[in-house]
Amino acid sequence: MKKEFTILKHKPAIEIRVTRDSVCMADDCFAPHESYITQPSFVNPEAFIKNLYPGYLPSISGVGHTWECFLNETLIGIILVNKVVLKVSEIEYEKENHVYFKYNSATY
Repeated sequence: MKKEFTILKHKPAIEIRVTRDSVCMADDCFAPHESYITQPSFVNPEAFIKNLYPGYLPSISGVGHTWECFLNETLIGIILVNKVVLKVSEIEYEKENHVYFKYNSATY
């Protein structure tokens, strides 16, 4: 089995508390945008991120903005408009897991 699809055998699915930054003033009403998501326990950070963010992060027009993805306070990747830049080679889970998406607006 390819490493990117490897899932922990002793814990095939994990529950994750997910929060993110607001992207505009109107979005602040719902901060911290907390959600609980259950997903496979991918050990590959790219598979983990790509499975997590599409249904959670808001769609933002334009280019130049990024999202930093932190798992348990460790930066694991940066999401560009159509690409994920990895900062770690493998994911390590804890008993309770929290993903935080930090928004970086475009600068011109």
